[in-house]
Amino acid sequence: MSPFLSAYFSRLGWTGTPDVSLHTLRELHIHHNGAIPFENLDVLLPREIHLDDRTLEEKLIHGRRGGYCFEQNGLLERALREIGFPCAAFWGAWCWPIRRICRRVPIGCCWWRWRGNAGLPTLVSAARP
Repeated sequence: MSPFLSAYFSRLGWTGTPDVSLHTLRELHIHHNGAIPFENLDVLLPREIHLDDRTLEEKLIHGRRGGYCFEQNGLLERALREIGFPCAAFWGAWCWPIRRICRRVPIGCCWWRWRGNAGLPTLVSAARP
């Protein structure tokens, strides 16, 4: 297992077996939303935001901070890819109570296709079809 995945699983408090399965996908999504809070302080301050793997790992895992949807889903997507899930990032929007744009991660594997949106646990509690 890579040092990144070890640190990510530790941050989530997840002790499962990382395999490409629906069970793993749902477990990681639930644990991610429960362990890493939504946070948009850098957006509001305003601070420059970087979405590269190294910066996201440092801020959300080692810095133990939260992040907004682009950061959250970037981190989740990296973890899923390292496990072996086929992922692709795309733009999404939600309109409650106002229109916002966010990054989502569609995950496809064999006979099922799911989408995950980390960082908004009140709206999406687990990856879903």
